[in-house]
Amino acid sequence: MCDRASGFAVRASAERCCGDRCFDRRSEIFRAAAICSESGGRRATPGLRCICRFDDGGMRVREVADAGTARQLRWEWLLAEIEPVSDYGRQYLTARKPFAPGQGEAAHKSARRFCKVASLLGEERIDAMRAMLRNLPDVTPVLARAAMRDGLSDLQLFELLRFCDAVLDLAKSSDSAFQIPTEAAGCIAELLRSGHTEKHSFFLDDAFSDRLVHARAELRAAQETFDVAHGRLAGRLAQALGRAEITGPEFIVMRTEVSGALPPGLRAVREAPTYFLCELELDEPALRALARRDEAFAALAQAEHEVRASLSSRIAEYVAKLEHSIQLVGEIDGTLAVARFTLRHECVVPEYVSGAELAATGARFVPLQVELQQHNRTYTAIDFQLSGTTVITGPNMGGKSAALQTAGFIALCAAMGIPVPATSARVCLFTQIVWLGSGAPDDSGGLLSSYASEVVRLQQSLGELALPALFLIDEPARTTTPIEGSALLVALIDHLNARGVCAFVATHLSGVTQKVLAKHYAVRGLRRHAQVSAASDLEAALRAVGDAMDYTIEEVGTDAPPRSDALYLAQALGLESTLIERARSILGGEVAPHAKRS
Repeated sequence: MCDRASGFAVRASAERCCGDRCFDRRSEIFRAAAICSESGGRRATPGLRCICRFDDGGMRVREVADAGTARQLRWEWLLAEIEPVSDYGRQYLTARKPFAPGQGEAAHKSARRFCKVASLLGEERIDAMRAMLRNLPDVTPVLARAAMRDGLSDLQLFELLRFCDAVLDLAKSSDSAFQIPTEAAGCIAELLRSGHTEKHSFFLDDAFSDRLVHARAELRAAQETFDVAHGRLAGRLAQALGRAEITGPEFIVMRTEVSGALPPGLRAVREAPTYFLCELELDEPALRALARRDEAFAALAQAEHEVRASLSSRIAEYVAKLEHSIQLVGEIDGTLAVARFTLRHECVVPEYVSGAELAATGARFVPLQVELQQHNRTYTAIDFQLSGTTVITGPNMGGKSAALQTAGFIALCAAMGIPVPATSARVCLFTQIVWLGSGAPDDSGGLLSSYASEVVRLQQSLGELALPALFLIDEPARTTTPIEGSALLVALIDHLNARGVCAFVATHLSGVTQKVLAKHYAVRGLRRHAQVSAASDLEAALRAVGDAMDYTIEEVGTDAPPRSDALYLAQALGLESTLIERARSILGGEVAPHAKRS
């Protein structure tokens, strides 16, 4: 199992939630957990979303990436993909922290663990085990009451039995994937088994105590004596009223049925102009039988109370071990969720390195890949190697932003110890992952222009720089003049190189790679043989562009000019042909016929 070094931390602090005090799942605070079992008719127990939601993007991702960066890298999508099915599992993954620089061995151990579980179980068995966990009851309040030796209700005992049965079933299904202790769950299940009914409920069976057998026999005998006495009175009064029988504790007697007063033995509960609402007036024998029945009922209630207290006392002996089972169930649920993600998206264990670099082959930005597949479009995996500053150029819609997102997504997964979607990967545990430029959040509330907002965020990121850092910069300075924008970008790259930042920069600006020390990647762009023409609708246009575009990125020389397919893309997207031809004539032959392009 993953230990403390694997990045999992259980919060031991109390939190406020739903107006009640909710506590984490620690043995020292099980007793206090009982006070939050009900909140205005809603459950507010530890582990539910009310206190364990992924409220900062989940798994404390903001310790390595801010909200804007997490949004660009589609962290919420990943959280939905790896969401556990139980409250225990949600709490387990919520407590997961990013691995810090220097913890590469622990991060590697975590990712390897997820891959091992995926390999041992396979997707079908993982889904079967998740089905066992999906409706698992929250037994924290039950254990809290048991720890205090309070009697447990039938529902609470039933939920505890369900939980223990689930632990035993998981142990049978997991084989060597998980080491699941079953002593406590087995003892509790055996203790409560006789109370389980075919109607999926719980009943204090006679087998729990000889005193229950005696008390229930006494109650049956007392009830029979009372029924005889009551039946004798009811039969006599039915004959007096000329009826076949009298049923129910209260009944109506029409005034026409009696002359004057009611017969002896009848008492009017309510009178109306045309009838009396009556009940039987018990005589002495019947009153003695009723008293005996009440005494027998009280004796049975006391016997059941003592049995419940005895069960609670015996369950209390296993609270510490059941607490461990709760934590283990959460770990299993969280691990199964990530293992399922690993299988579905063909993820691998990355190699963790100490230097500020990020490299991958067959890397995929899975959220985009899934969306394209849903539209029957092809996704192109990419290879890259980032160290220092790397610049990527290429046409609009060529996948430059997606390349940045792919690198960031892999870096984030690796930071959380999750297998990465690639054929192979070599990653650094970055202290910071920062998205700048296009798509970055505007924290000014719209008071600043796009360029001003970009500058403010850049300055803030540089001021808060903590190495090793990964900067993903999408078309910086795109909203100012090309000359000044190019100068600013060159200065920024020099500055990032001097400070040791690993940066991946996408740009359209010409001449940048010739003036800086940076690796240069280029998107291949539209294929030479592709015939791009205006499509009938946007969906068809996007499909045509996707089919014509080669999204492969490859390293090129620093003097290679940025590819631009803007006019061809405008044509594919349906822009009026007269505008496109006019633009080509203005360029004065700079854009050659499509067949002559490289």
